[in-house]
Amino acid sequence: MDFHFITEDNGLCRKEAVMESYRSIQGILEASSCSGENMFVVEEALSGKLVQCVVRDDLIHDAKKAIGRDANVFGGQLVSRDGKHKAIMASRMRVLAREEDLPTIAEMKGIYPDMTGGLPSEVYVKKRLYGEGCAP
Repeated sequence: MDFHFITEDNGLCRKEAVMESYRSIQGILEASSCSGENMFVVEEALSGKLVQCVVRDDLIHDAKKAIGRDANVFGGQLVSRDGKHKAIMASRMRVLAREEDLPTIAEMKGIYPDMTGGLPSEVYVKKRLYGEGCAP
């Protein structure tokens, strides 16, 4: 599969790229292409690097709505033939909830009143981790 992308280093010069591996990245969705190409940029949380993502038509609208939000992007990693430039051919994207959208502890209290089946929480967790009678 051939793919052409523009990088900050080479301006308008396009380089061919090949699929290297499947991966995911998490970070802030920074920008979306306005030039008709289905591309957006994610500032990767781990490295701080900007990663160009190419998406299908059905994902670009979600990407545009998610600008400024944290997202997980999944897809094939594309690498230029010289190995210097990378991008993601996004097949799936998950926009993460904002902190203010998450419920507080007080709001979660009582959501699942009998979750442990009457067991103390530490016993319940050990049973879930190690199975019946296998707790260390």
